[in-house]
Amino acid sequence: MTHPRAAALVLAAAALLPVAAPVSAQEEAPRFCRSLRKALEIARERGHPILVWCNTDGEGDNVADQDLMKDAGVRKAMRGFLVCYGNDKTGHGTVDGSIDGKPAKVCKLAPGIACEDHKLIIDSVYTTYGDVAVNKNSEMKLPVHFVVDGDGKVVVTINNGTRESGFSKIEPGKLVDGLKGALAKVGGPGLTDEQYAGFQKALAAARSALDQKRMTEAAKALIPIVSLTKNIALVKDARELLGRVDKSATPALAMAQALLKDDPVAGLAALEKVIADFPGTESAATARKTADAFRSSPEGRNAIKAMAREKEGRAELEKALAEAGDGKDDGKLLRLLDSIAKRYDGAPVAADAKARADAVRGDPVRMKAVEEAAAERAARAALTAAKGLLDSGKKDEAAKALQAILEKHAGTKAAEEAKKILEGLR
Repeated sequence: MTHPRAAALVLAAAALLPVAAPVSAQEEAPRFCRSLRKALEIARERGHPILVWCNTDGEGDNVADQDLMKDAGVRKAMRGFLVCYGNDKTGHGTVDGSIDGKPAKVCKLAPGIACEDHKLIIDSVYTTYGDVAVNKNSEMKLPVHFVVDGDGKVVVTINNGTRESGFSKIEPGKLVDGLKGALAKVGGPGLTDEQYAGFQKALAAARSALDQKRMTEAAKALIPIVSLTKNIALVKDARELLGRVDKSATPALAMAQALLKDDPVAGLAALEKVIADFPGTESAATARKTADAFRSSPEGRNAIKAMAREKEGRAELEKALAEAGDGKDDGKLLRLLDSIAKRYDGAPVAADAKARADAVRGDPVRMKAVEEAAAERAARAALTAAKGLLDSGKKDEAAKALQAILEKHAGTKAAEEAKKILEGLR
């Protein structure tokens, strides 16, 4: 089929036509585009593969190909693609539909675009993809089905041409298989409107976090975007921002690697911190690789044991602080801290516990309270013993014990109580 039109001029005109209103990925209807150029713009932005499908009226294989477009299985397989349908005829009739979100008459063959649209699209295909869709006699090889990526590169050719051109008409099952294979080859469907909006929001949040030096927050926002297997601007922007996060991670990684040689336990902990603070970065990947290699070495295994001991000590320290810290009971706190310092001697937590204990002992006010509390406890214990003697009928022994409390623990509440009891015995 020959197309003597000035195709380049037609392509320029077609470029001015907007895409049809978006169709939900869950709907059965394919998403038809009104121009090849606009489809490419959307594909570059959101990673959609583009299905180019052209046929014409009259010829047997092409008529069958038009029926193929109505097949339920084929229409379902077309989901995930942007569809550029080309046909040089305009007499297919119209049905009520919408274009650009507004009520409009649309082509019965390709609901979502008008007949004038698919007439312009076939000229765009003729001009742009002559190596696939045009024979040596400058005739279109119809029907034709092929898939292009956002760069306009043909990635899969499913069918191109009639029997006279060397090709047979394609059966529904074969076309469905071809579409599924093409979708897998290009990394799946493009982003839905909802996904795209969500990733744009995440990108903005990452930029804000970066500006405020909140690197971990920025990295976490970027990871889902850089994980996309799509060659789109959104992913490129995310990778650039993650690279900025990585620049902040580099010094921390270098410090952790250096520390690993001198202090394996601290070095391993520092590597874990790089992994946690800068997820998704090259530095985090290097830190993980370094840490894994170190753990498998004899020195690393010893360090892991030391880290487990340190973790256990830290848990005890946190419990001690929760029970007696912040001035709740400095006497109890000192006993717990001294116990931790002794039990985990040589570990960083032991040094931390000792430093905390020294801080309490170096505070005259706190130590006075500790001594008073200790004296009260001792006096209370002696008073309990004296009461026990009384309960046993040993009045004289009880009196001596109560008198001892008055002499040894003067000024305590227990001594005041002992005095009252003693007076009652006389």
